Amino acid sequence: MAGTVTTEIKKSIAYVTLNRPEQLNSLNRTVLEDLMSAVRECDQHPQVRVVVLTGAGEKAFCAGADIKAMNDMDFAGADEFSRLGHQCMSAIENVGKPVIGMVNGFALGGGFELALACDFLYAADTAQLGLPETKIGLFPGFGGTQRLLRLVGPARAMELIFSGRKLKAPVAYEWGIVNKVVAKAELGAAVEATAQELAANAPVAIQCAKRVMLKGQEMGLTAGLAFERETFPICFATQDSKEGFKAFIEGRPAVFQGK
Repeated sequence: MAGTVTTEIKKSIAYVTLNRPEQLNSLNRTVLEDLMSAVRECDQHPQVRVVVLTGAGEKAFCAGADIKAMNDMDFAGADEFSRLGHQCMSAIENVGKPVIGMVNGFALGGGFELALACDFLYAADTAQLGLPETKIGLFPGFGGTQRLLRLVGPARAMELIFSGRKLKAPVAYEWGIVNKVVAKAELGAAVEATAQELAANAPVAIQCAKRVMLKGQEMGLTAGLAFERETFPICFATQDSKEGFKAFIEGRPAVFQGK
């Protein structure tokens, strides 16, 4: 019997899928723990160069936290649940490989927060994204207030969170939340094409670039530039860099080993 999260590796691409379609892939403690384990295993897997995160079924990427499970929580339970959610989103964000969110349906509440933890998003034209927590007396508790704020700016983030509205995928694209919107039937192929493109590039270079960009968001410009300068020669000294230079000079495709 499949678990709440499944992982399928196709060549160098790992497809991590929330597997509760009858519950619209909603998040409870077990799902968060299983998802965290899955992405960490992908991060350590030598064959995996790109991670694709999506949801099972036709309706939802992830419809949010499991409200029925939350209904019985007390203060301590809510604190632990939020802490676990933050740990899971941070685990996704800090994978040293590209993480593409394939938003195949509703991405609401914790599901939208999950999407925001990915490096970038491709969405079906029928998808909707939103943070409706204020409609049930809460606010986003898995990092959504902070990641959305940094992505779209305070005015749009506050409007979306305060109103609890849903954004259709084309509007999310206009806001810079989603990188690409395609017909639902074409979503898998579009994500796979980009994943293969990324997988062909130097893994260590991508890891370094991702680390520099994520850390740079937490720094001022001067400190971020200094961190970039410090990291550049480390990347330059890798075997992948040497292979890249050699392949360029010889006029052939580079074969990177991730070293």
